[in-house]
Amino acid sequence: MRRKKRQLRKHGKVIVMPGTFERLMDAGLRAVSEERYDEAAPLIRQALTYEAGNARLLGALTVALYELRDYPEAKEAAIRYLQAGPANYIEAMELYLSVCIQLRDYDEVEDTISALLDEGVIPTDRREKFLYLQGLNRRLMDRYDEPPEAPEDPPGLDEFLSLPEGEQHSRLSSVPDHELPAWGEFLAALAAHEEASPLLITYSLVLLAGIGYSSPVTVRKFGVEEAIIPARLPGPEDMKKVGEVEAILKEQFVQDPSKEQIAAQLLRTYRFTAYPFEWPGLSAEEVADAYYTYIESLFDGTDAGAHPVIDLINKIELFHNGRQL
Repeated sequence: MRRKKRQLRKHGKVIVMPGTFERLMDAGLRAVSEERYDEAAPLIRQALTYEAGNARLLGALTVALYELRDYPEAKEAAIRYLQAGPANYIEAMELYLSVCIQLRDYDEVEDTISALLDEGVIPTDRREKFLYLQGLNRRLMDRYDEPPEAPEDPPGLDEFLSLPEGEQHSRLSSVPDHELPAWGEFLAALAAHEEASPLLITYSLVLLAGIGYSSPVTVRKFGVEEAIIPARLPGPEDMKKVGEVEAILKEQFVQDPSKEQIAAQLLRTYRFTAYPFEWPGLSAEEVADAYYTYIESLFDGTDAGAHPVIDLINKIELFHNGRQL
């Protein structure tokens, strides 16, 4: 029997030793996952010399350069990541916009997010993150603009809540940084209002934390109620238990990228929707077990069963499916 010829990888006219690219790729991706960004960047650059359009490597390189604060090169990597294919478009765009904000390309960020929102190309579960980036970009942009002659007073709460949710987000994101302290009481009332959207409550709390608002605010979401001091809150991206749950699920689904991606997507939605709550009374291991059961049920068609975490997942999914922006 004739042996089947294995296709050899070449770098220019030089034949590359088998496994070289794979070893570089694995080492680079592992270094990123372990936050060793200074080691990751050169490994990934070398791997990209063999596969210049590899989407996983381009995304990892963008993250590494962003964390190393090499924003100009991170922007170039993000552009290449955007060009790698439609499957990575939203994640690549999110990274690209984050880099542009660091480079103070505020007009580009505003124009891009506005176009994406108008065209309706952002998936529902990622929409709140892009609205968050838009609000952050607008506030940073205002730092370099002349303040208006007459600051705008906060609207009446009932009047504000009668607006479509998208307009509510836009109204808050347009408030200049230097005016936000005057909006403190309005934002606190909005964060405490039972009829406010969970995402508007999240946004209000983020803004209150930014101005150091130290009075207690009673927050109610999905059956949980607690008095919160906004000035003491971490940001949605820094929620400790959510990060622990994500790490556990990433390990459990290490052999199944599809399930790992669903877990990351569900937790991303949780961060911005349930903030600032992190499954009170439950450990990260208990929460991760419930998410594991839920995700497995999606694939095998079984009933995930009754569990507080699974009930909350369903409530959050129902909320997003019923939103009208």
